[in-house]
Amino acid sequence: MNPKNLIRKALRIKGKILEMERRHGKNPHHNFTYHGGFDLGYLKGQLSILEDVMSEDEFSVFLEKEKILINSFNKSK
Repeated sequence: MNPKNLIRKALRIKGKILEMERRHGKNPHHNFTYHGGFDLGYLKGQLSILEDVMSEDEFSVFLEKEKILINSFNKSK
């Protein structure tokens, strides 16, 4: 997989996780049922697999961009 696509996909999943936590709290699967039966654990599992596949350089780029993403979500609260 192309490294840029890998990082972009991981960031998109991280954004979904942050959005779900922002809207529904830290444990949204206790109160909400999502289309297709997925929950927050499913997305965190996908993110974990992508992080495992990334090389060290790709992972460091992801962490830098993840910090920016988290800061932008925190400012929007």
